[in-house]
Amino acid sequence: MDFQVVDGGDLDIDFQAYDSSLKRIAVNRRESYGSHTFTVAESGVYKFCFSNKFSKLTSKTVFMDVYVDDGVYTDDKEAEEGASLHAGFTSLHKQVDNIKSQLF
Repeated sequence: MDFQVVDGGDLDIDFQAYDSSLKRIAVNRRESYGSHTFTVAESGVYKFCFSNKFSKLTSKTVFMDVYVDDGVYTDDKEAEEGASLHAGFTSLHKQVDNIKSQLF
């Protein structure tokens, strides 16, 4: 997974990633970009958390890209994963819009 702050303030953000048992597996503090590779040991929900608490007056725009590689390569599998990923990001986008509306 990669992220980069593309707009706002000093172009820095805090980042943390958690595995499905809520063990922290990555941390970046006040970084402009980060790149992490994870080997998934168990199935479940993994969390990527961004925080801008240290900069309450300046909003940030963050680009994030997640790559999933399970070693199986078929057109059907890629189509299913693409649809699932799209649905997840659509849901994430709605949640971010909801949070933004509560802040402003």
